[in-house]
Amino acid sequence: MLPELSRESPVYYHNECIRDLLDLSLDPEQVHNENLLAAAVILRTDEEMNGPLSYGDEDSEVFLRMLNIFIDAQIPSTQVLTEDSPMVPSSHLSFQPEFRSPAMSQPTPSDHQAGPFSPSYTSQAGGDAISLRRAVFAVALRQELFTSFLKQRPLHFQLSHYERFRDLSPAQDAVWAQRAVVFCADVFEYCYGSRGGSEVYHFHHSGIELWNRLQQYERQFRISLPPSFEPIHSRLPDPNRGEVFPEVWHLNTYHRTGMAHLELARLLLAVFDPTRPRLGPGSMSSHRELGRRLREIVLRLCGIAMCNRRSPPAFIEALMGISTCGEYFEDPREQEALLEVLRIIQEEQAYSTLKVKKALERAWSSASTT
Repeated sequence: MLPELSRESPVYYHNECIRDLLDLSLDPEQVHNENLLAAAVILRTDEEMNGPLSYGDEDSEVFLRMLNIFIDAQIPSTQVLTEDSPMVPSSHLSFQPEFRSPAMSQPTPSDHQAGPFSPSYTSQAGGDAISLRRAVFAVALRQELFTSFLKQRPLHFQLSHYERFRDLSPAQDAVWAQRAVVFCADVFEYCYGSRGGSEVYHFHHSGIELWNRLQQYERQFRISLPPSFEPIHSRLPDPNRGEVFPEVWHLNTYHRTGMAHLELARLLLAVFDPTRPRLGPGSMSSHRELGRRLREIVLRLCGIAMCNRRSPPAFIEALMGISTCGEYFEDPREQEALLEVLRIIQEEQAYSTLKVKKALERAWSSASTT
């Protein structure tokens, strides 16, 4: 159809985009261009799809650096999402909950105060530009969480941009889904640190206190979720029929996104539990219980993905669980089922999973010979 194109053509045009975007990111006027902000997110998808899973430590994440330049420049011009969204009833805008995320260091401004996070604020860029920025900020956070999760490195993102998503006030489902993503990012920051610091808390007394507060917030979050986040159908797998994954059907992508990120947060909180004994009496049983919980979460993530197959992000969240906890699976049937999910991601979503597949096969082979 297009004989002038070759396998090298995408690389050529991708590099041309990098060159242009780098030049524009150095222009003080262009860093406020919301179209370039969106372009950086779109182009970073190549790194998201290939870098963390194929290239390892040499991945430069060049678009992450450019993306942060555009976000830092444009964040004052935007509410990151909440109050004036048509998805949030106006009757809920003045609700001030007593329970907030442990990551919320300062109370949010009251709703009557004009500012970049208040409904009365109007950006010179116009409403359409603000809506575009909001969408970009939401996608950018999930991109960074995905990459950091797979690389197990600190977040290179300012989570203070998402301060408005750290309460449990009444809101509609799209806002609750984003709250779950932000909470997952907060848990990840507790585990691995952030761009602003590299402190890891899980062996310190202050870390135990924060871990307990995150656990409490997660429980309160689930209690506060609207009933619409409950699966419209769920069923445990039937081993007699060769089933491995549970069936978990959600009404739409908001519900699937929110519940999947809550599962990822639970996974991280279980792994980084500072109260779990490392040695001595009870350590072995604690480790076995940890493995059971992690397998349960990964199987549920895979079940959500397989039952929501038309929603590609569901498989990305399953990939996050498989890549980090797949080694805990010893049952050959479960191992084959995980490899099938990786095959679907590779063939249907175009995410390179070869590195994850080979790493798991090596780990499983080593475990079977010991």
